[in-house]
Amino acid sequence: MLYIEQIKQPDKLLYHASSLIRKGCKIAAIKAGSTESGKRAASSHTGAIASSDSAVEALFRKAGIVRCFSREELTTVASIFTLKDVKGKNCDRDTCRRACGNAGGRFIQGAFECS
Repeated sequence: MLYIEQIKQPDKLLYHASSLIRKGCKIAAIKAGSTESGKRAASSHTGAIASSDSAVEALFRKAGIVRCFSREELTTVASIFTLKDVKGKNCDRDTCRRACGNAGGRFIQGAFECS
């Protein structure tokens, strides 16, 4: 779990995050200052110049970092990361992972597909 106020060296973040993810680590992050008021607050707190939100989004996506927009979302994603991967004869690494939601129908179908 990461809380980031400023990305001074995006190439290093990309390199190290991608490397860790390839090794099986999972990374979720909040980038402070994604709203106008957040940018002002981050700037006054650290003197950091806010990064373009679209650049941060692209960097996280390329690195494989799950972007979160609140503390609650960050802790939920981190909790999901602790769940075991789904195993089954029809599952591969990219199609059958974890499931979390408020309705059961689609998850029953997913379990059926993975069996």
